[in-house]
Amino acid sequence: LLIIVYYVSNFLSVEQIKEISQHYKAKVAFYLMDMGPMTGGCHYAWNCTGYLEGCYACPITSSKIHQKLISNETTRRHNTYIDLCPVVISGSGWLSKQAKDSYLFSSFQHEKILIGLDPDVYSPHWRHETREKLGFNENDVVIYFGAQNVNDPRKGFEYLNNALVQLASKILPNQLSQLKILTVGKIDKEIDSLKSFNHTHIPYISNEIEFAKIYSGVDLFICPSVEDSGPMMINESILSGTPVLAFKMGVAIDLVINNDTGYLAELENSASLCNYLIQFINLSLSEKELMRERCRSLGMVTTTKKNQIDGFSYYNEDFNL
Repeated sequence: LLIIVYYVSNFLSVEQIKEISQHYKAKVAFYLMDMGPMTGGCHYAWNCTGYLEGCYACPITSSKIHQKLISNETTRRHNTYIDLCPVVISGSGWLSKQAKDSYLFSSFQHEKILIGLDPDVYSPHWRHETREKLGFNENDVVIYFGAQNVNDPRKGFEYLNNALVQLASKILPNQLSQLKILTVGKIDKEIDSLKSFNHTHIPYISNEIEFAKIYSGVDLFICPSVEDSGPMMINESILSGTPVLAFKMGVAIDLVINNDTGYLAELENSASLCNYLIQFINLSLSEKELMRERCRSLGMVTTTKKNQIDGFSYYNEDFNL
């Protein structure tokens, strides 16, 4: 019997997870979606290295009382984790390395299992239907960026914004006219850099199938996240057969292969984003099609629901169940 712990903030404490484990005599696996379980409370560490040593003297607050509470929480988690001896499963290689290096999880067994999706939903077969619905023709080069909130600093839109400013002055007029920018998510204010482009914005998509269709209808998903354990949008794009341009972080390192399934730009480097955008725009239609085929092929062996289930089955003996 295996208890898989995904996301339990404000729901279960580590002591309650321990009680459930003892009651059912079950092994526990923490399936990490972010850094939350390996810190004193932060879901993303940014440049802080406190999680490597136990989150003492937390820099997020100057209050000695709050720092002590965070330190106590880390100690409490550490003692409970020792009793649990959990398997630590990460949804990306990036997150797996963070977990292996962390004070709380370094001494336990580690595995990596990418998040799986339905390949019939996240599929290239929506391409023509979606492009027609959104008013894109086959010669258009459609670049897609999406986030729950475009202005969330973690999602790095400021770097994409700077890259687009550079791009507008570096490509030919006919390329500029063929380039379409599609954004999905909350935007707090008008973005000046997008005024140079043919820009379509969709505030929110609640239906998963309609959301999935977007990937197959675009030519490139751009992910300028600068602090992320995934994001899962990369998994979704690759499985949908859509190349990804992303910074070298998160699950992009697992799924984005330069000139094969997309491009990996230097972290927090807008010029690098711009150069790869130009490289992609200059590809022929057949080269873009080949890249889409490679994405779908990779997605089918890494990011389907079956791949995810098989990952747990493969490691079954290693979990010592």
